[in-house]
Amino acid sequence: MSVTSSPGRIPELDGLRGLAILLVLVWHYAAFIHVPAHTAAAYALSTLSLTWSGVDLFFVLSGFLIGGILLDNKLATNYFKVFYARRFLRILPLYFAIIFVGQIAGVHRPDVVMLPWYVYATFTQNIWTLLTGRLDYWLGVTWSLGVEEQFYLLLPLTIFLLPRKRLPVLLISLIGLAPLVRVAMLGQGQKIPAIHSLLFCRMDVLLLGVLCAYLMRQQQARQWIVNHTRFLYGGLGVCAGLLTLMIAKSWNLGSLQMTIFGYSILAVAYTLLLLAVVTGGPIKRLMNLSPLRGLGIISYGLYLLHGLVPWYAFKLFGQTPNIDSWGAGLFLLFSVCLVFVLAHLSWKYFEKPLVELGHVLKYDKGTALAAAPVLAESSFIPGSRKA
Repeated sequence: MSVTSSPGRIPELDGLRGLAILLVLVWHYAAFIHVPAHTAAAYALSTLSLTWSGVDLFFVLSGFLIGGILLDNKLATNYFKVFYARRFLRILPLYFAIIFVGQIAGVHRPDVVMLPWYVYATFTQNIWTLLTGRLDYWLGVTWSLGVEEQFYLLLPLTIFLLPRKRLPVLLISLIGLAPLVRVAMLGQGQKIPAIHSLLFCRMDVLLLGVLCAYLMRQQQARQWIVNHTRFLYGGLGVCAGLLTLMIAKSWNLGSLQMTIFGYSILAVAYTLLLLAVVTGGPIKRLMNLSPLRGLGIISYGLYLLHGLVPWYAFKLFGQTPNIDSWGAGLFLLFSVCLVFVLAHLSWKYFEKPLVELGHVLKYDKGTALAAAPVLAESSFIPGSRKA
């Protein structure tokens, strides 16, 4: 797949998005594989125990890209109109198509849990998890879209109303508040899966992205970061050591340690990774690889399809979605290939035309701020290229 760049974009951020979706795919597809405990294969699989955090990388990208677009166009007279029109066209058509297929396909299956359609229509599936503890298997990944849509409701209004110079204080305060909210919810007896999926429990990683967008639009701060990239790489080294410790200690998704401070470590790690890509160096060159960038471009379709397609492919042929033989493994491989084909077709013939339609609407350049050179005009939501 060839990938071309356009002016005003950082194509390497497509590569970073590609890395995020790759982590998510590895996490969910590895869950199909069943191997005996205490074997070499089991220990090898355990090294993948943090790949679920690809969603956190998506979140920090979302904060950076969406926050940057809103900061650059705060003074536009059509600020809200253009932002929400583009978000609508980028996210909702494919989302509702997938939800419709998932609901229809599962309506006659007593062996699977179904959430009411209106939960998905209102992007409240993450809140539903808090209230009921239920989440569809194949559409369970959409909890993160619920978080994103709630973020989209609050951030534009916040940036519009708040004086620019006061934004960093608010962002830093809320970033520090997120771990305290998680601890408070634990103290109230809330279950960890619900905490994992709520906006105010995960706002630290989203708002770290927004803070990066703000700093990269301040000449002095941007120059300092560019001149001191050794601190970025040093911080990444420390984070890599902490993540290795977390894997060794089995502080995985659902653990108490992850809930209290693990999410914050991941948020910092992915923020430093983002800054390393934006400021240049070896990581930026790595993210410029065409396969990663290609994954990033179709990642929204991959994200929505990667659970639904294999699940129903297995069910259609009367198999359980467990990889315990070569035949089952080959069947999963076929299903995964089908996911990639469908995601590519979705981008080319469905999503891309809608994105281009959204860009018929332009921010009022008479009052909008000039875009900073670091802005990649793409939405964070997996698979999109432009906001």
